[in-house]
Formats: sequence, C-alpha cells, structure tokens
Amino acid sequence: GTGDFTFNVSSETVANVGDQVCVDVTVDNFTNVLAAQFSIDYDASSLEYVSVGNFGLSGLNENVMGLPGGGTNAGDITVAWTDPTLGGVTVSDGTVLFEICFTTLSSGTSTVAVTGSPTAIQVIDSGSNIVSTVQNDGTVTVNGGGGGGGTGDFTFNVSSETVANVGDQVCVDV
Repeated sequence: GTGDFTFNVSSETVANVGDQVCVDVTVDNFTNVLAAQFSIDYDASSLEYVSVGNFGLSGLNENVMGLPGGGTNAGDITVAWTDPTLGGVTVSDGTVLFEICFTTLSSGTSTVAVTGSPTAIQVIDSGSNIVSTVQNDGTVTVNGGGGGGGTGDFTFNVSSETVANVGDQVCVDV
C-alpha cells in the first residue's frame, strides 16, 4: 500500500432482496493510533441498517457510534473512538474494526463508504499528529429479485398430480 492509514469497506453479494448482508470495515497501516473519528454512508433506499458487531478494538462498541434510529439518520453511521489506555494502538493490516449488517431493499449495487459527513474523518496518533487517510469504498450487490421467481413478483408454484379414478382424493404441493 501507500503507507497511509487506510479504511477499507468490504464488497459483498447476496442472492435476493430481503437477504441480510454484513460488510466489514477493516484498516491498514493502523499504527500508534490514539483516536479515530469518521462516518459511514450508505444508500438507505437500498439498504436498511440492522446492527453493528464483531468489534476489533478495545473501547470500540455501539456506545461510541451514532446509529440510525439512535442519533443519526438512516444512511449515516458515525464513529468517535479513543484508545482507552491513551497510549496508542497498533493492529495488523486487514484487522476488522467492526461489521455492519443490513437488510437489502432493492436489487442492484449500492456503495458503502467511509466519508467525512456528518462526522469529519480524523485519525490522531500517539504523538498527537493528525494522520493522513485513504478510504476504499465497498459495495453491496443484490443479484436477484424478491426471493422467488426472480422477477420480484410473489409467485406460487403448484405441483401437478395424477389420480386414477374420479372421486379419488388428491393433494398438491404449493
């Protein structure tokens, strides 16, 4: 890489609208970091926020995040983390900071991005220096429609059955 502190959002693909999908927010060149603040933006018409989890840093949890329905609008997640030891933290490249889970609302591809709005991107090292950052967006791709026929239409599939005589009972699978 460039040697710059880098935020990465994973790209994920699911089969159908209504499926749950989780994207990872990972970092590279996370060296002696004392504090980090940033925003995650996503298209609220395509993705519905479900949860955050799989936290990879001490002190990083829902309490240091602005989450949709609990402080931010749909489409925005904010993070303001400080190392609880105040000594600076170093983690290996590819470390997952956290994952965000969504329910997909429409087919196609939408972007999940680390941005500076509404919370500005700022990373500070243990020497109180502001660290330059690079952001690599992720995407969520929904291949199919509404989970059945692929057209998005609700579809019943009824089996065909054959009986020997008029008056016999018959069952069909729906």
